[in-house]
Amino acid sequence: TRSLTYYRRIVASARANNVKIGFYFMPLLLLPEPPSGQLAEIAKSLGAPVLLPPVQFRNVSYHYYWDPIHVDTEFRPAYSAWFASLIDQIEED
Repeated sequence: TRSLTYYRRIVASARANNVKIGFYFMPLLLLPEPPSGQLAEIAKSLGAPVLLPPVQFRNVSYHYYWDPIHVDTEFRPAYSAWFASLIDQIEED
């Protein structure tokens, strides 16, 4: 895992370049969702939103993530575009 310092540097770089930033937390598939308070604490510490995609998106994404065909080097651009389209469907606050 990466330390919070790494993510804080990303936030600082985004702010310095006038880029809006947020993070998506992807828990392990079979573990329960983290308490919302925990994500709020991390968001406060980072100074950027930390969101949890809806469970149906996470489940589908993990299915493809663990499927070696979909993480093949040649397929990664298409998979990345597809996953980004799922994230784009999530409404902002």
